[in-house]
Formats: sequence, structure tokens, C-alpha cells
Amino acid sequence: MIAAMLLGGIALALVGLRWPALGLGLAAAVDLVQVGGVSIGGVTVAPESFFFLYMASVPFLQRLVNDRLPPHSTAQLWPIAALFGAFALACLLSSVLGGMSPAAAQIYARLPLWCVFFLSAAWLLHTERDYLLVIRALVGGALLLLLLLPFVGFPTETDQGGMLRTGYLNPLGHALGLCAVLAYSIAGSGRAGLAARGIGLLLGCGMLATDSRGALLASTAAFLVAWWTKAGPELRRRAKLLTWAAAPVLVVVACTGLISKPVHAFVTQERSSNLYRVQIAQLSWRLFTESPLSGTGLGNFQTSSALHSRSLRALTDNIVSADNDYARILGELGILGILFLLFMCVRVTRGYRQALRATTPGARPPILVSGAALAAFLVVLALFESVLFTPSGWFLLGLCAAIPQAVRR
Repeated sequence: MIAAMLLGGIALALVGLRWPALGLGLAAAVDLVQVGGVSIGGVTVAPESFFFLYMASVPFLQRLVNDRLPPHSTAQLWPIAALFGAFALACLLSSVLGGMSPAAAQIYARLPLWCVFFLSAAWLLHTERDYLLVIRALVGGALLLLLLLPFVGFPTETDQGGMLRTGYLNPLGHALGLCAVLAYSIAGSGRAGLAARGIGLLLGCGMLATDSRGALLASTAAFLVAWWTKAGPELRRRAKLLTWAAAPVLVVVACTGLISKPVHAFVTQERSSNLYRVQIAQLSWRLFTESPLSGTGLGNFQTSSALHSRSLRALTDNIVSADNDYARILGELGILGILFLLFMCVRVTRGYRQALRATTPGARPPILVSGAALAAFLVVLALFESVLFTPSGWFLLGLCAAIPQAVRR
């Protein structure tokens, strides 16, 4: 296994040095497939993290190999770096005001790696073709996951182990759902477009088989955004008319309780992850009201929960994960975290609005459709999983934030 990893790593390093966009795409595909580290000498090593660090050094290595190359452009990097700087600043102020904990120190140790993941797209990708290559690599990685399932077996709810995403039910559903939408987003006309839609359909069926609610909701939101972004004026007009026609029916249904009653029963059933997430949100609000400005401090969500989880029956055991980035940000970072989220949403949304206004409905660049869908997917997924506290999540956020700049260039 280690020998194969070394040989594969050397091959990827050579590819990345020659074609940085392809190298980053392959790194992203590996990161999608592999979610666990490799045990070497009692230490767990994440090979894809080292490769992302290597890819960050590629522009400098290329200059060493050929000093005639022009200086690497960093103009597109600084607006993206400001977003990560805002997150780091919110974390720092929260720790200063709320107290530095051992958990906070661990997160600070990971910030440099998360920053590399976040900035890698803006640092290494320069053209729409580069971004499209990375998106295709992600779809290819998800297709590989799907093809592996007949050989390794379909995971169950109790499976929580292994190097590959095929050993975890919900993460597998998230990957398949996201890439199903990305395949649809980049599908054009002709045979290539038909093949992309077929791959998207296969990945979507795989996502449905995982029965992951987070993947289903996030993928549905992403698909609707992708469809709306791709649709021409006539299709948009019909969708608006259909929405206005259905609105009175939805209002009547909501007022009669036909929706609220089953939803309430669904989220309050015993031993339900739905109830767990609802009560995580309640716990987060309690932590926020105790210290609104800075929250309990970075990394203190789990340690502070024991004093505030009374009457929350789903949280009687030790909380391993919040499974909700918004709840964690609210509880740990307070108003500082809310300001960071607003800053990121405003900056990214403004970038997409400018890019959309510069393009024509019905003829949007595929990467712009993919970026808008990716943004919607991450916004919903953060209700169910950690995005802001994983390197993979930061890579997808960075890819999403950098796409509008590539379109405008």
C-alpha cells in the first residue's frame, strides 16, 4: 500500500508540475475518494494534504526549472484570501475574549492547511478551462466511488471506518449528490452533454440509495439553482408563473397544519438524528445568549455543552460533533461568527451577481452554473455536516468563491 502510494504520489507530482490545473483536479478527486488517513508508524497521515501543499509550491518550482517564465499572478488571490482572513480574525477574537482552550489550539494548528486548501483554486487556476478540468475531475472521482461499491459493498448506517468514502454512508451520499449536480451543470449539447447527464443520473441514483437526508436536501437546492442559472428567459417565465399559481395552494396547506404536524412529528421522534440536530440548535442558542459577542470561544462547543444541555434529551451523551456549522459558529464565535458568515455571503453573492449580469441567460458558462450550484449545496450541507472545519470543505468553498473572477476575466 505504501509503495503504491509513493509511486502514485511521484506520478501526481510530475503531472502537477507540468499541468497545475490537472494536478489540482487529481488532488481534488483523491480528496473526494479518500477521507481517512494512512497509518504509518503509529501516526495517521493524510496523503492528499501533502499533495495540496506541494501543489501550492508548483508556481515557484516552475520558476526554478525555467527562469524565463513570467511572474505568477496573484491579483485574483487577495480577494479570496480576505475571506479566510475574516474567519481567522473571528476565531482569534473569540479565543481572546472567550479563553484559549486546548481544542482552540488544535484548530489554530490546522488553519494553515485549511488556508492552503481554500486558496489553491485561485492560486493555480486561471482560465475557465482550468476550472472545468477540476470540476470534471471531481465528477470522475465520484464515478469511481460508485464503481467501487459492487466490490467493497454498500455501506450501512453503522459503518464509520476505512480510508475511502465508501465506508461512510452519509459522506458517500454527499459526494455522489454534489457531483451529480456538477455533472448536470457542465452538460452541454450533443453526445458529450448526453453522457454528462447520464453520469449525473447514475450518481443521483447512488445518492438516493444512501438515504442521506442532508445529501438529498443539499442536492435538490443545488439542482434548482443550477437549472435556474442555465434556463433561458422562456423557461424562467414559465417557472415564475407556476410558482405564483402554486403559492395560494401552499399557503392553504400551511395554514391547515398539513405540513407542520408531520414535520413536528418527524423531528421530535426519539432516537432520531433530526431531533438531535434540532436540540443542537437549541443548545447553540443557549450558549449564544450567555455570551453573545464572542460565544463560548473557539473549540469550546463540546466542553461547554454539559452545563447547558439540561432538558435536551437527545444530548445526554457526550457531544462528539455539532453536525451543524451554523450552530457551532453561533455557539463558539457568537456575533463575531455571524459577521464572518454575512461577510462571506455578501462577497460571494456579489461576485456571482456581477458574473451573471455579464452573461446571457440560456448561455451561461458551465463553470458559472457549477459554482452557483456548489454554493447552494454548501449552504444547505452546513446544516447537516461540517464544512468550515474540514480541509475538503475549505477547498470547495475556495473553488466556489474563485469561479466568478475566472468568468469575468
